[in-house]
Amino acid sequence: MINQLKKTAVDLHIHINTLHYRLKQMKELTDIDPKSVKGLTLFYLALSLLE
Repeated sequence: MINQLKKTAVDLHIHINTLHYRLKQMKELTDIDPKSVKGLTLFYLALSLLE
């Protein structure tokens, strides 16, 4: 998973620590863990519904 997070940070042009911080903020604000399969699915569906 670490390699995937590093790739994501590179793709977003942000530092890996920034990505960790933002994921932590998402969890604190929503009580949904974006690193879990369930959390990832919920965020994906929510963003899909916004379109």
